[in-house]
Amino acid sequence: MATIRKRANADGTITYQVQIRRKGLPPESCSFARLTDARKWAVSVEAAMVESRHFPQAESSRHTLSEAIARYRKEVLSQCAPSTIRSSLSRLEWWSDRLGGFTLDQITPAMIVECREALMHDGPGDERGRRRALRGGGMSPTTVRYYLVILTHLFNLAVREWGWLKESPIRKVTKPAANPGRIRYLTNEELTTFLDACRESECGYLLPAVLLALTTGMRHGEQFGLTWSQVDLKRGWITLGLTKNKKRRGVPLVGPALEAIRKLEKVRRVDIDYLFPSRDGKKPYDIRRPFQKALRDANIKDFSWHDLRHCAASYLAMSGVPLKVIGQLLGHRTSAMTDRYSHLADQVVTDAVSKVMTKLFR
Repeated sequence: MATIRKRANADGTITYQVQIRRKGLPPESCSFARLTDARKWAVSVEAAMVESRHFPQAESSRHTLSEAIARYRKEVLSQCAPSTIRSSLSRLEWWSDRLGGFTLDQITPAMIVECREALMHDGPGDERGRRRALRGGGMSPTTVRYYLVILTHLFNLAVREWGWLKESPIRKVTKPAANPGRIRYLTNEELTTFLDACRESECGYLLPAVLLALTTGMRHGEQFGLTWSQVDLKRGWITLGLTKNKKRRGVPLVGPALEAIRKLEKVRRVDIDYLFPSRDGKKPYDIRRPFQKALRDANIKDFSWHDLRHCAASYLAMSGVPLKVIGQLLGHRTSAMTDRYSHLADQVVTDAVSKVMTKLFR
């Protein structure tokens, strides 16, 4: 007997799941975007069962992309960092809107290529993002890659672990070449002006937070999720928990940043553990407004909080710190991420070679 259930997916779409159970045969199920399609399938499969001409469906025709996305959210995204969850959800929702109603065996490389081109030329269909607006609505190649990468991971799991697919359709789809990573750091003049604006800010957290970002290169989420239990002022060391890359690491707390955090510790509320707490102490402080005001006061353009992380890496590279050490400090997943700063060490290398040559040929 066939049972049809109406299901509301996480992305707001509606699917109709048909389940057929008949004695002596394995249960059959399939999901459809339209109720009429669900009823037609139920009638045809039940008739085939009665006439003993029904053969069980392949798993790929039993599951829609929406179902695969729901499983991916439950099993994979639930283990990720909050920032990863937010960005991944928006991409998965876009794929669900475009292809969610199709079963996995119906999704072809040509369909994915069509979606790739839509992202490149039209974007995801909203008006968010400064760079997206400058591009006339389309997305950068790097961002389009992110959309394809998460779909690739989902299909790979469906093949290797879930047994829902024999072959991933995205294997034959070319991903756009990624753009070189953005590197924006403050010049000496900009840095001096910006720090002066931070000192004059009414926000007591701004200067310590900026100094901490400049000297440690921590990500925004890592820094504003810090608690006093992670900070060792005697050793001058901060111990981070599981970071975005699911690794534990520590960062040194030195110089002006150490002095600023010591001053902050003297006036902290003992009942709140956050280093930078909100007014009620239940969540981290939102630094955006005072940060943007300081940038305006210093007349600094095209600069984000994440660029403070670039500043930390750039200043270290220009001071001759090995790229491997920079990568460890910033918690880079691959050496390629750190190699973006290699050109900043050119002068350091030139000076070192010059000193050696002078000694050899004086």
